[in-house]
Amino acid sequence: MPTNMPTDWRSLVRMTYNPKRLAKLGSAHIEARATYEAARDAMLPEVESALRAKVKQVEIVKLTGLTRERIRQIGKELGIEQ
Repeated sequence: MPTNMPTDWRSLVRMTYNPKRLAKLGSAHIEARATYEAARDAMLPEVESALRAKVKQVEIVKLTGLTRERIRQIGKELGIEQ
């Protein structure tokens, strides 16, 4: 790490406030969240299909990045025994 860079968040807070940059980053965050939610919603029917086909949770985890617990919750919500 360069020696002239702040080493903790308190030093970063003292840096100059830039409302335009903050607004731009806020917009990017909102767009990223919307993209994430759309991808998640599109993925759920495929997860359901995999669960109904008796694909092992570990395989679904590898393919989706969801946790085993989340896979279990989805199955429970859909009434699919695992």
